[in-house]
Amino acid sequence: MQANLSSDSMTTQGLNDAIDLLSTIEDNGQVLISFFVDLSAGESACEAFLQSSAEKARLGLSPTARFEFDHALRTIRCRLRIADTARVKGLAVYARGFGADRFTLCLPTKVPFENRLTAYRVPDTLPLLNMLQHEVTYMLLHATEQGIDISEHNLGHAKHHAWIKRADLTSAAPFGRADDSRAVVRLNQWERLIRKVVMGSNVPLALVGNPDSLTALHEALPQRALCRIAQTLPIPFAVTHHAAAGYARAALIANVRLDAAKMASRALGAGHAHLNALIGEAPTLVALHRSMVDTLIIAQDKPLDEQALWNPKIELSRIARRQGVRIVQADSAALNDCGGIACLLHQQAESVQNPSLPIPRYGQLDLVA
Repeated sequence: MQANLSSDSMTTQGLNDAIDLLSTIEDNGQVLISFFVDLSAGESACEAFLQSSAEKARLGLSPTARFEFDHALRTIRCRLRIADTARVKGLAVYARGFGADRFTLCLPTKVPFENRLTAYRVPDTLPLLNMLQHEVTYMLLHATEQGIDISEHNLGHAKHHAWIKRADLTSAAPFGRADDSRAVVRLNQWERLIRKVVMGSNVPLALVGNPDSLTALHEALPQRALCRIAQTLPIPFAVTHHAAAGYARAALIANVRLDAAKMASRALGAGHAHLNALIGEAPTLVALHRSMVDTLIIAQDKPLDEQALWNPKIELSRIARRQGVRIVQADSAALNDCGGIACLLHQQAESVQNPSLPIPRYGQLDLVA
């Protein structure tokens, strides 16, 4: 099965579709390679990473599994060599087996992945989920001396919505209120156009410009849009639109990381107090099977066990995704120390810890013992 969702680089919707598809791919007894790479490092560096990580992953495999692994690896090498590095910065390739059991999925992106190779029984979607979590789709309102540049940014794709000139006002007060009636009329037209563009979408807003222009932008926005402001960045007028988008993206990613760390801390506190949270793989797994989980929280920097028969981070994220449960990856040393997995619940944790609940199993493996 060759499941190329698109030959173009991924958008948020395409990434969501890919994760949903990969969450349905079940174990067929063969090793499945999940490969992620930052193409901006250059072809030689990408090839070197693939070679070194593949050699490490092969060590614990049986002769039959190595044969299957090598077939999948050849597919990945081919995809890596034909990647359009002029248009994309990241590449994810999933490959398994050969012949009728073959599965291949290639996902190019305009934003880079962290280099990673996972050899496991099912797809590793954690890097895709991480990208989906941190690469927030947003609308950028960039104030310059000449006017307002409005664009929407979605996983590295930029769509220009409007360029609103403000030539009628003096450069000394580019976005201030003018006494001239003609300027007031044009200012009202400027506000109406901003409102029309902004209210045509529901994505978060990032306001960028000098302090005076940011104040005027706030005043021009309708009341309903103010709650969507995710970031306000004061920068000099001389900054280009491309650079302004980069500043906004970095600030939004930093906000997401901070919020995730706070959520992990809150879950640990509630879990230790036996409130509406659980800590650890086994209770979280039981809660997922009972459809009681509101948010699954995974420690982002806890390394995967390449040789494990059961990888809780991969497996629990797959279950959560199929259930529509929110998945958050957090940079949390405290969560790592507690096993790397926690969850927030719809209900109180005491009901999950009831020993009479059935314990899920994977084959002959008791997942709780």
